[in-house]
Amino acid sequence: MKERFYFFTEHLADGRTNLEQVILLRSQLFERKLHVSPTIVTVEYEPQLAKARRTLIERGVLDSDTQFLNLYADLQETNMEMGQPKEWPLNPLWSYEKVPDSNDVGVLDSEGKPVQYRNYSEEGRLEMVVHYDTHGRIIRSDIYDSNGFLSKVQVIQRDEVTCEIFYRTDGRVCMYHFFEQDELALIQLVDEDGSILYQCETETELAGFWLKMVLEETETNYCFVDSQKPYAAILEDLGPRAKIVTMIHEPHIDFPNNPIDGSLNEEYRHVFQQFDKSAAVVYDSNEQYDHVQERFGDVKNQFAIPTGLVEVPQRVNFKDRQPYALLFVAPFEPRYNPQAAVRVFNRIVQQLPEATLYMCGEGSEREAVEALIQELGLDDKIDIVLELDANVYNHVQMAISTSIDSEVPLPILYNLAYGVPTASYNYLYGPGDLILHKISGLLASRNNEEELAALIVERLSDQKETEAMSNHAYGEALRFNANNTKIYWIQLIQRLRENIWKKY
Repeated sequence: MKERFYFFTEHLADGRTNLEQVILLRSQLFERKLHVSPTIVTVEYEPQLAKARRTLIERGVLDSDTQFLNLYADLQETNMEMGQPKEWPLNPLWSYEKVPDSNDVGVLDSEGKPVQYRNYSEEGRLEMVVHYDTHGRIIRSDIYDSNGFLSKVQVIQRDEVTCEIFYRTDGRVCMYHFFEQDELALIQLVDEDGSILYQCETETELAGFWLKMVLEETETNYCFVDSQKPYAAILEDLGPRAKIVTMIHEPHIDFPNNPIDGSLNEEYRHVFQQFDKSAAVVYDSNEQYDHVQERFGDVKNQFAIPTGLVEVPQRVNFKDRQPYALLFVAPFEPRYNPQAAVRVFNRIVQQLPEATLYMCGEGSEREAVEALIQELGLDDKIDIVLELDANVYNHVQMAISTSIDSEVPLPILYNLAYGVPTASYNYLYGPGDLILHKISGLLASRNNEEELAALIVERLSDQKETEAMSNHAYGEALRFNANNTKIYWIQLIQRLRENIWKKY
């Protein structure tokens, strides 16, 4: 029986979120170390997914053999390979005016009234056209896929979407979405002749119908579920054709509850109440695995598998690093606490005036971070970099992490790989799994800015100790090399195969 491996997540926009990076790293490990080509499955409408896939391949974070399978792209028969963009004819009766500082174009009729606004990508590919009525009101939006084919039309009345029409690349209608008070009320999937194939009220129901067509009963489908919603219930309904491997990326309890008897995280409650629904459950953290075993007993088919790095950066001489240079890498979002990093650095620079900080991230707190930097007079000490590369890693001596929430701390893992020890807050199933305190990094109490700053100043003040910590960071990263972590995946897959064989 043929085996297929699927990684299920809601979306995979640009591969920069923590979860997206975890999935991409696993896909590379499967491709290069297990010689298995997984398929990454998403269900959100992503008209530019083919472009995103090409970008990920160009960045070297996705292997070209790894395929994307998206609910909408599949139903619309969208090509996941990038080709020459489709050219759309111009109306000789209209005038087309380029919008300053963009690739966009405003379109006017013969009387000078706006009829369209055309949105183009940086590459000059048409992505959206907004249509206006004779009174200048928006009545329709046309969305185009990565290759310039019309993908979706939104019908708009009184500033509310009333209907969405999805098209196949040959121009025929694929699906209708009907809305009531701007909320999705009905979905109709139609065949090439326009006859209704399936009708439902939610995208979750649509995804269930679609997956029944995708996952063949004559194949063994290993479904690695990284996003519980909406997949958990859908895949359970598919029965034996889906071998569910539940991936746990967050604590199984709600903070600050005790991991042994605290209330369960709602995201994963169904997993721990019905272990038999999963063919296997995989934890990123050994500590979490131990806590689950202690809480629920010796549960079978549970695995602790850390995220593995496929590529190992080249080692650099510590003396080539800039003394007292620090790095902060995380989205500028509340859970990553970027303003705390600025305040911690402000304490550091009072003791070490030569210290500098490089910050790399984007997010809702970007302006607040910049305002705080200016308020504290750190403009000449803190540099916000747009792109993170090996040159930045190899320039700094230490990194700062002020995250206060628990998820796979990938920035710390990357720091270790580049020989950059991280000073971090400690919390359940986070930095403590990667950092050996005062050996390969520093651990401070959660939200204790004074303690974190003091630890950094103490260590940076002794450059020999800082160099020793950098060397240990390089060594610690080897634990997470894909050549070492692949054995855990081999054991997991072997166990799954044995369990299937025993049923026959």
